Amino acid sequence: MVVSAVIGSAPAGEALEVVHFARAHGLTPRIILLHDGSGRLTLSRTILAAYRQVKRLLDAPDARPPTIERS
Repeated sequence: MVVSAVIGSAPAGEALEVVHFARAHGLTPRIILLHDGSGRLTLSRTILAAYRQVKRLLDAPDARPPTIERS
């Protein structure tokens, strides 16, 4: 079973909580990045830091740096 968190639509730390909760309960964590209407990412520094921390926890490659805008 997969448990998802959306970075950019909830408090930044919530994604980390989802990852820890999912792993503690034998579930697979999945993180989704919220895009704007044009398909771009506009993430605050706080949300971007949470994304990077979650990415490290999941050992996911960073495939999105050119599209991320800081607000």
